[in-house]
Amino acid sequence: MQARDLKNIIESENHELKTQFCNVPFTITPDRNIYNIIRNKYKELALEAQTKFAEINEQFEDLDDLINNAPSAFVYCIEKALLELIQDIIGVDIYTIDKDTVVNMAFDGVYFDEFTEAFKVIDKKYEKILTDLNDAEYARELRKESRPRWQSATFGGNAINAWSNQLDATAMNITEGIAYSLVNAVGNMM
Repeated sequence: MQARDLKNIIESENHELKTQFCNVPFTITPDRNIYNIIRNKYKELALEAQTKFAEINEQFEDLDDLINNAPSAFVYCIEKALLELIQDIIGVDIYTIDKDTVVNMAFDGVYFDEFTEAFKVIDKKYEKILTDLNDAEYARELRKESRPRWQSATFGGNAINAWSNQLDATAMNITEGIAYSLVNAVGNMM
């Protein structure tokens, strides 16, 4: 269906429609007729934007990519509809219009609440995942810093015995450190 401008719709569709529903005749008022045609015009543009966003969404590589790029991709997808809206406003002889104002009014209203709410849910879950990972990493770091260390002490004996005991304690600390690091590395991968 060829998109018509708003002025053309108002001029050509400003009439009653007589129709039937379940064999009951009724009349659609001129205002309702115009409203329905305008609504269908923008519904078609919205469905086109939805399809475009779904295609872009398939190209996001991971959650980081989605979080960082979904809002701008959404704006890109609805741009055609917003530009059509601006053209329609200009078409009815309103020339003092600013694209940024139209975009801000659209986002300040309820028009994009579904996208905004869905994005907030994803963003909150993403933030929780990052917080949980950071908390787990911090806890592992605290455990690492606070784990007991082998100490050596020499009572009597000579310097060679003291060095030998110190080397034994160091070797045990290194061995335990490697074991703890291995466990932490596995924990970091999960």
